[in-house]
Amino acid sequence: MWLVGDWRIGKTTILGAWEKRLRERGVVVKLVSGQGPAGVSAAQFVETVTGLDSPPGADDAADRLTAWIDAVSASGLPPVVLVDEVESVVQTCDVRFFDRLRDLLGRVCLVFSSREAPDEVFGNFNKASPITNRMETAVVGLLESEGDDATIRLGGEQLGSGDADLMRRWCGRHCYFLQLFGWSLVEARWLGSPEEALRDFQRQAAMHFRQMWKVMPAEWRIPLRDAGRGVPPKMGVLRQRGLLTEEGRPFGEVFAAWLRGEIGE
Repeated sequence: MWLVGDWRIGKTTILGAWEKRLRERGVVVKLVSGQGPAGVSAAQFVETVTGLDSPPGADDAADRLTAWIDAVSASGLPPVVLVDEVESVVQTCDVRFFDRLRDLLGRVCLVFSSREAPDEVFGNFNKASPITNRMETAVVGLLESEGDDATIRLGGEQLGSGDADLMRRWCGRHCYFLQLFGWSLVEARWLGSPEEALRDFQRQAAMHFRQMWKVMPAEWRIPLRDAGRGVPPKMGVLRQRGLLTEEGRPFGEVFAAWLRGEIGE
């Protein structure tokens, strides 16, 4: 499977939850990130996954990975390798390495995550993908119905009166921003200045939005500004990516206010 979603939408949280559940069921599972050593080369990827020294070269590294798969599959269950931020792995590894990974599917379960669609990830590095047609793509968007309440309940004992309603209004069903605002609320209460929580949250959110704005496709910007003014756009991709709700509104008031220019640039 290949998970696709914008920054901070919850891909890493999903992978972490899967790792925990699989390990509890006795499955051999490895979670690595392309932002770490696994994204340096094919050999480093294999070393990070297996914990074994790996020779350089796509085929030799794949051979070492194959030997590890055979060794840990004694129970009959294939091992699972979860790769967050796979872009760096695609950038540094030869296409031949992905040829070999494709041949291993079935003996190993691979889950990759990225901000862009699989073919776009390979295309950004002028590479043709030999593996994406064997992987199911799943787009990660906003939490499902009642997912916001479940997330808020995780910190319910430390939240104050009215905090849950504030989180729903400002964050909607966006996993990352619910957690960010929840932490701001808890921290502010510890410090005795709960009125600072919203301002601190808005400052942090604005930093994220500025970064996101720079890298998003230019054709998304006018529809998003329209949505901030209450005019739902017809671009389904903005709903898919969790920027807008099913009704075409910004996912939460923090994003709507930023789009309207009410939160400092």
